[in-house]
Amino acid sequence: MSAGRDDPQAIAAAIQARFGPGTTWKPDQAPETAVWPLGPFDVVWMPATEREATLRSIWRVRFGGGATPVIVMAPSEQADKVRILGPQDGRAPVRTVPASAVLRLLDVARSRPRREAAALLAAEFLRLDESGIPGIGVKGLLTAHFLKERLPKSPLWPQLQQIASRVASDRMWQETLRALGWQTQQTDKGYILRAGAEPVAVVHAYQDASLFSHATPQGALPEGLALADCARQGAAWAILAAPQRFRLFQFSPPVGAATGQYVEIDLAELEQRAYAALLAPDALKRGGWFEAWLDESRRFGDDLRESLEQRLRLQALPRIAQGLGESLEREQRADLTDRKVLEQIEEAALTLVFRFIFVLYAEAAGPLPIASESYRPHSASELAADARRDLARLDARSTRFWDRLNTLVRMVRQGDAAVGVPAYNGSLFAARDFPGSELLERAKVKDTYLSPALAAIFFDSDGPDPVGVDFAQLQIGHLGAIYEGLLGLKLTCAREPMRYDEKNDRYLPARADDRAIIQKAELFYHPESL
Repeated sequence: MSAGRDDPQAIAAAIQARFGPGTTWKPDQAPETAVWPLGPFDVVWMPATEREATLRSIWRVRFGGGATPVIVMAPSEQADKVRILGPQDGRAPVRTVPASAVLRLLDVARSRPRREAAALLAAEFLRLDESGIPGIGVKGLLTAHFLKERLPKSPLWPQLQQIASRVASDRMWQETLRALGWQTQQTDKGYILRAGAEPVAVVHAYQDASLFSHATPQGALPEGLALADCARQGAAWAILAAPQRFRLFQFSPPVGAATGQYVEIDLAELEQRAYAALLAPDALKRGGWFEAWLDESRRFGDDLRESLEQRLRLQALPRIAQGLGESLEREQRADLTDRKVLEQIEEAALTLVFRFIFVLYAEAAGPLPIASESYRPHSASELAADARRDLARLDARSTRFWDRLNTLVRMVRQGDAAVGVPAYNGSLFAARDFPGSELLERAKVKDTYLSPALAAIFFDSDGPDPVGVDFAQLQIGHLGAIYEGLLGLKLTCAREPMRYDEKNDRYLPARADDRAIIQKAELFYHPESL
């Protein structure tokens, strides 16, 4: 089906072709809709693109406090996608997902019991909305940034495309693995995939991919059983397989629990067929592509830590501190040569930086739904991209980016079900009783200070079209090292113009023929030991 913003009638026709003619339904003070009661749930189609509030109103009226789940669908501005609300919570995010995938899911779910159907639809709508790459789900094993940005640009991509060309999306999982080049051997618990004589992966098969996340009657989780089978067979990888769906786990990842890290491939939803080759023997065998990719990720993380720490120290922290200082001078006539005032600014600037890094990391690693159309406009990634885009046209009086940042901070602090953000329980985002938090609550930093800082945190290049940093490549140790390094910096108000000595990594008084980087009375950081 090819339908989208230009042809919502095609979506309605596809619904009718699959489920028969619907019933016209027009709630009070709402547009006319079509309804399909499909047994365990109702489907409501709104033929025009409507505001989010209208979708929520329609859902509440149709649900009416009853027991039947409701799915409200409406056209999206993106071709071949629809907006979805439901099935069980009218406060949930309005998700934007492929129309063809929704129709397949509805067809599968209508034969399930009500509770099981609602759980399946909620989980699958979430997966489709947050994937970022059609047909690919990433949780801790590699990163979405690597798969979407770096792998397609690598010399290996044509080879992946050639291997994946042998795979058909409508075949059973056994045929897919054989097409990729695997030798399979059945065992009492599943299958072993071999590359020559070497056992590379174990496969546990399920009739339905929804069972990947369900405990067995004995209380065991499927991934735990498959990884235990890896230990018995001496295999490095575990695969949960269902028709057209695979979930790949590494038996012994270098960091973290194996059960919480995987890549999922949905052949029915893949737009780039090359990703199917992530399951090929050359990818998973000893010394294969996956080992090289994971080694590259570790090296990338080390390099990222070094470059990020330098940008924080030389660009982001000074601009934020200067903005906070200007706010204190403007609002409270604060004396920026007062050591106590400078210490307050130091604490607040460091807290702001690590709040922003925390959110960027959560977006890249998965806890925050960066691919979701509901969350992305509010995200740190989008905020940094907009800040960089507007650098040449900032209004010297505006605090627009500060206001957006504070909205994001409150969203993380309190949670926001409408955009899929859970409340953060730690103290980093607290409004008080955390270093610098009180100052951040009352300050108003102008865009001319904040925008360059946010751009410097997220982008590591000044080129015309840089890609944001993949913060998921950072490990906890990297963040700890950055934090310790920044704690060793001291904020100072310049008594005279200063130049930067790159060779010795320090600021020195500017000479007559030097270009002053720091002007007199401007705030800057230097190592406390100096």
